[in-house]
Formats: sequence, structure tokens, C-alpha cells
Amino acid sequence: MPDNKIELYFSNSVEKLSQILAANLATEQQHSDIFNPLSVIVPNGNMQKYLQITLAEQNGICSNVDFPFLEQGLWQAVKFLSTSNNNSLNLNPAKLSQLIMLTLNE
Repeated sequence: MPDNKIELYFSNSVEKLSQILAANLATEQQHSDIFNPLSVIVPNGNMQKYLQITLAEQNGICSNVDFPFLEQGLWQAVKFLSTSNNNSLNLNPAKLSQLIMLTLNE
């Protein structure tokens, strides 16, 4: 996750969201380190496969993109954005919700 940010887009059209994602990934990949893949958090394997195919169609190729599932992706984001190097953050659900909301509001 370059630049310590999470971007959220809302729509009722998966096609529209995939077009926005394709454009954003193409731009980000031009300015990012080729040895660090970009992350796109997906809810399941079906969405992962759909996005891989759609991104390849729109950008010519879909490479150097990591598609972690929701729980793993959020955990990676929390660890990445946390100032602590401790891999076992002790967070109860209320603290985790607050941390996510603070991060999304930045």
C-alpha cells in the first residue's frame, strides 16, 4: 500500500468500479516499486478472478497486483499503518473499529 492510504469507492455497478480500479492501478504502477505489489482487497475468489480478467482486458495485463481476501487484507493494512512492529496487536473489537475508522478518515 503505497503512500499509507486506503481508497474506498462506492457504486452499484461492478463494471464501473473495475474501470476506476484499472485506471488507478495503471497510474499507481507507473510510480511504484516493481518489487512491491499493489494490494486490492477482495471479498472472495470469484471477485479476484473477475478483477484479474477485467484488469487484463482493460490494461493489457494484470501483473504485480496482490488480491488478499477481506480479513487478511484488513489485517495487513492495520499492521502496515500501525507504528508498532509487534505482529500480535492486542485489539478488542471496539479498539479495532476505532483504528479502522481513524485510518479511513485520514
